[in-house]
Amino acid sequence: MMQLNYCMIFLKKTDSAELKLAVWEKCLEVYNKNKRFSGAYWAMQPEQNEKIKDVSTVLKPEDPMLYSKRLFAQNNYFLFDENGNWRDQEERLTKERGQSICEIYAINGIDGVLEFSLSIERPEFVGSSLVAEDLEIPLDILKKTYC
Repeated sequence: MMQLNYCMIFLKKTDSAELKLAVWEKCLEVYNKNKRFSGAYWAMQPEQNEKIKDVSTVLKPEDPMLYSKRLFAQNNYFLFDENGNWRDQEERLTKERGQSICEIYAINGIDGVLEFSLSIERPEFVGSSLVAEDLEIPLDILKKTYC
């Protein structure tokens, strides 16, 4: 619980959404790695790793344009949190991406989705998510944006 108290102090003292995002992403990376390789000699004990997860929950940005970026990064492998069937992990990730794009669309409209696609490493995943979620981009916006 002490870690959560430090996180709350940190959140109150900093206004930097990007700094909070970086710390949140690092917490998730550490949590996923230790969960995935929980049997390794170097892995954290599950109780310790759960504390990292608790900290990441507190630090999660409120803006889906920020917290969704990690889902559209270069390497899917680092987003997997379990060993086992990689297809199941890919399906989970695809669903999360679709949910994120729907959330961004609901809050910021298609302009927000297009802005988001320009801020990430793998914009083609945004296109795939738009199709999978049956969200349409008006032709005039596509022409204005990409022509």
